[in-house]
Amino acid sequence: MTATKAVGLHGVDLWAYDASLSLVLAQAVRLVEESSPDRRPAWWSGVVRKLRVHAVITEFHLDLDLGLSAGQREELARLFDEAAGLVRERGVFTADEAAAWPILDDTPVTFRGREPQPTAPAAELGHALAQLIRGTLPPPPTGTRWFYGSPGGRRTIAMGGERESR
Repeated sequence: MTATKAVGLHGVDLWAYDASLSLVLAQAVRLVEESSPDRRPAWWSGVVRKLRVHAVITEFHLDLDLGLSAGQREELARLFDEAAGLVRERGVFTADEAAAWPILDDTPVTFRGREPQPTAPAAELGHALAQLIRGTLPPPPTGTRWFYGSPGGRRTIAMGGERESR
């Protein structure tokens, strides 16, 4: 199993650190599902299972189109921004917190390592997902893709044999 996951929309892709993506998606799911049913987006029931699956399985590319209209994707972008803010407020996330937070059936939020992890990289990823949806994510340097959510923050991954940069 890899610690990275491809995420994209309309031919624009980025790479995400799986533990950060899991935390952001779980926080987004929690935000919606803790709201009253009448406040949930009408499209929610059609995407929640996909978001849960992508929170714990890295082998699949996450296409943020999700069969949503442009307006619905904007609602999703706002949800990712809000989730990112809450993730940032946590400051750190621990293995115990992850283990106690089931996101797909009995499978918990993904956590790597044993030491508490700062949440700023995951929050940065959440905002990047919102930018990707809105088409405002800055293009990465030529020959690279953005890699968000990893310890230390955003960096690039070389595509086609070029070197990684920060």
